[in-house]
Amino acid sequence: MKRLKHITNQCGAAAVEFAVLLPLLVTLVFGSIEFGLVCYNKQVITNAGREGARMAITGGGDVVQTVLDYCNRRAIDPPQVKHKLIDLTSADGRYALQAADITVTGPDGQDDFSVTVRYTYNFLFAQLIGIRQTTIASRTVMRNEPN
Repeated sequence: MKRLKHITNQCGAAAVEFAVLLPLLVTLVFGSIEFGLVCYNKQVITNAGREGARMAITGGGDVVQTVLDYCNRRAIDPPQVKHKLIDLTSADGRYALQAADITVTGPDGQDDFSVTVRYTYNFLFAQLIGIRQTTIASRTVMRNEPN
């Protein structure tokens, strides 16, 4: 009889340990998701800056519009995809990236064009611990090669 009572007490201890560790596990899972979203957005603005710099050195069009098209509304995307940048808290319908977030300089003395893209990412899960937003930036420099 004593042996069964001992086993029952161990089951309760496992439940208490799980209750203590659950917040840590949930924080790790949602923190990993949030970190992945930030890394994805960094990659999107890096690629957009690269596309804009390429447009600048070829002289083929509007650099700012190229960056905006890449991030916000690419023609090759299906219609249900509104923009490539992921911001889980922006449900107001406006595009995630604005023209004011893009800086184009060049050509400078060495014929370099520079495209800087800044994006303010609003955290969803990290707001629980007081982190509201962060600015992700990417700078691409390409040399204008003469023909």
